[in-house]
Amino acid sequence: MKKPTLDEVKAMDITGLYSLAKDNDDNRRLLRGEAGVEHYKLLAWFSQQFNHSVLMEVGTLGGLGTIALSYNPTNIVHSFDIKS
Repeated sequence: MKKPTLDEVKAMDITGLYSLAKDNDDNRRLLRGEAGVEHYKLLAWFSQQFNHSVLMEVGTLGGLGTIALSYNPTNIVHSFDIKS
């Protein structure tokens, strides 16, 4: 897998994922965060590197990373919260 450039990651349009997140100011701010500051566009880019694959997120918390990994609809994402 090639390393993405910052421009490639910044170009990711993840606006379609906003409606999947819980509707609150923190989630909106995080998902709309600039690439290089927040990692959600990078996770969406990462999901595009695989097709018909199973991806896992460990340490889910609010689920935004899982939402970003679901950017590629051909993949299945398993999410595990480790909060005890």
